[in-house]
Amino acid sequence: MGLRLQTTHFIIYLARLSDQQAPRLGLAVSRQIGNAVARNRTKRRLRESFRRELKPMMLPESALMIVARQGAAQLRTQEVTAELKPALLRLVNRLKAAYGPGGKSQPS
Repeated sequence: MGLRLQTTHFIIYLARLSDQQAPRLGLAVSRQIGNAVARNRTKRRLRESFRRELKPMMLPESALMIVARQGAAQLRTQEVTAELKPALLRLVNRLKAAYGPGGKSQPS
C-alpha cells in the first residue's frame, strides 16, 4: 500500500515495504528542473533534508519517493525541509492509520 501527496514543489510517495529494515529514499529529478548542476544540487538538498529531518520521522519499514517539480531547484535546504516535513508527517500518520496494531493492512 502506498500513499501520495502533492506540495508546491514536490510529489511525495510513501509506502510500507515489509522486506526492508531501514527507511529508504528515492528521488526523481527530471531535466525540466534545469541543467545538470541544478538537478544535482536539488538532489543533494533533498538527501540532506532526508538525512537530518525526514528519516527520523519515518517508520523503519517504509520507503519515501520524492519527485521534484518546477521551481524546486531554486529552494534552499531549509525551504525544502519546511515544505516536506509537514507533508511527510501527514503521510506517516495516514500510513499508521492504514495498518493496525499488529502491522497488517486493515480491510477497506
